[in-house]
Amino acid sequence: HEIKTDEEHQVRGVLYVDDYDWEGDKRPCIPMHRVVAYSLHVRGFTKHSSSRVKNKGTFAGLMEKIPYMVELGINQIQCMPVYEFEECVKGKINYWGYGPAYYFAPKEAYAAGESAVRELKDMIKACHKEGIEVVLEMPFAENVSVYTVLECLRFYMLEYHVDGFVINPYSVPWEFLTEDPLLKDIKLMRKDDA
Repeated sequence: HEIKTDEEHQVRGVLYVDDYDWEGDKRPCIPMHRVVAYSLHVRGFTKHSSSRVKNKGTFAGLMEKIPYMVELGINQIQCMPVYEFEECVKGKINYWGYGPAYYFAPKEAYAAGESAVRELKDMIKACHKEGIEVVLEMPFAENVSVYTVLECLRFYMLEYHVDGFVINPYSVPWEFLTEDPLLKDIKLMRKDDA
């Protein structure tokens, strides 16, 4: 038997244990013919002083606007990219989040506190409590594999209780998504249909 040294037993990652309390959260499951959707950019929706929120440009700031959305009769928000992306690409500002990204990581700059993961979950849970679905726009780059797309959508559905996705149709065969047993009960929309 070969004896392994300490160098061979180095930690290569950190195990993350989620203790988030969803408090019995349930998806609103609003029929498509009853959806009143509002497309928004998390930062842009509350960044201006006219938003009158404390946590401008964040998931927490968006939560502060839920009563306003309810008053308007909105029962679904479609969020432009909320994952980590480069904000400065080749000397240009990438405000919207389109292009290559770290799809599995919520955008840290959208957190008012220390955890974008927790704040995105808080935002979704708060929306659900008021009968508002949360749909994420996921414009995957063309070079992303179909299996990565599938795993990413499953991840946000299971980990964040997301109600649906707006997908750019060129990145993955549509049937591949609509026939997936885990994604069958959520809303899947094509970018050109949303």
